[in-house]
Amino acid sequence: MTSYSQDEVFLTVLRLTGIKISVATTRILAGSELSIHAVGLSDEFPFAFASSLPGLVFQWSSTNMDVVSLASVYEKAGVSLQEEQDFAARLRSHNPGQATIKLVVSCPTGLCQPDKQVFHDEVKVEVISPLTLLHPRSGRLLIPHQGHAKILTSRDGFSKLSYKLFCDGAGGGGGGEGVVWVGEEGEIVASSVNGHAVVIVTASEEDTGLNQSAIVHVEVGTVVGLSLSPLSLAQATPNSKHHAFPLGYSAEFRVTLLDGSGRAFDFADIPVGYRLNRFDIVRVTPGTNGTYIVKAAAKGQVILRVSLSLQPRISDYIRVHVGYAIIPSLAVVHVGAKVCFTTHLTEESSGEWSTGEGGVMHLSPGTGVGTARSPGRAVIYHKIKGVSDTHTEITVKRVAEVGY
Repeated sequence: MTSYSQDEVFLTVLRLTGIKISVATTRILAGSELSIHAVGLSDEFPFAFASSLPGLVFQWSSTNMDVVSLASVYEKAGVSLQEEQDFAARLRSHNPGQATIKLVVSCPTGLCQPDKQVFHDEVKVEVISPLTLLHPRSGRLLIPHQGHAKILTSRDGFSKLSYKLFCDGAGGGGGGEGVVWVGEEGEIVASSVNGHAVVIVTASEEDTGLNQSAIVHVEVGTVVGLSLSPLSLAQATPNSKHHAFPLGYSAEFRVTLLDGSGRAFDFADIPVGYRLNRFDIVRVTPGTNGTYIVKAAAKGQVILRVSLSLQPRISDYIRVHVGYAIIPSLAVVHVGAKVCFTTHLTEESSGEWSTGEGGVMHLSPGTGVGTARSPGRAVIYHKIKGVSDTHTEITVKRVAEVGY
């Protein structure tokens, strides 16, 4: 018999002396999924032991399932990690924190050294929150001339943040007047030039060298209009053709600046003033973030105007009605009469009723049922802490005559 070629292979057969966990990184972002598997103590690949017969039994576990969990590679096919007991798994991160991944490997007789050995290994994993933009959440800012804004992220106070600006002649490093200027704390100041800029936000973890980045697109434009809109929708009389705020109620309004195409600018520190055509119906107090608090002080109506302080012709007008939200309102009753006060602003069982003239009207704080005691006038209040505070008046008269 003729032999045309031959070869030989030398095989080394060893007993497994230990096991350890192999994972690409131990510092991962929440919401990630990594491959994790076992290798030999001397870095033997799974080829060396994973297909042995009888096979090894791998038991995976996590000390904090809220931080990281483990699943089978074939979980989507309905296979559980506990039943599979295989050398490979999938590690999933959920919430920021720390957890320990543990692996226990049981060896059948004759496969490991020493015989019938149980191997253990564990690795600590730290999960950190990913860099996300809190403001602007969309990653885009529209700012008016001389406007101010601030970039806020989920890593503020936890990571070292840096801001790099890209635009022609950009402030903070470029020559000439730029579109915006960016400060070390993420504050943005717009110039009087229309244009676009890009800010790259980088969060650096100095102990591990992990860097994350996010991009904010900034556009600077011209304000051509504004609008005043109510944020509080309380109404004194339900199903009425005309809206009216309850007497005593504090309503919040927001000023929105608009560009030439009707787009709303993001919050900017632009001076805005207001005027009223009369001063006895409401009291106006400037709030924060372009808001006003309008306190309904008396029944009636008023015209409210808001305008840019530096460009008064850019303005908006609205009508504010104030009405009674307590039924009956401005009632006239006789001594001894019982009156059941109600309001649609809240559930009947909530809130507290009171009166400042207990000698004229006795009022139950919980039910709103009152009894007229003596002639005079009384103010009826209904208050819910942090929700509403409204009132009305009632007049009590003596019975002039009784007819038969």
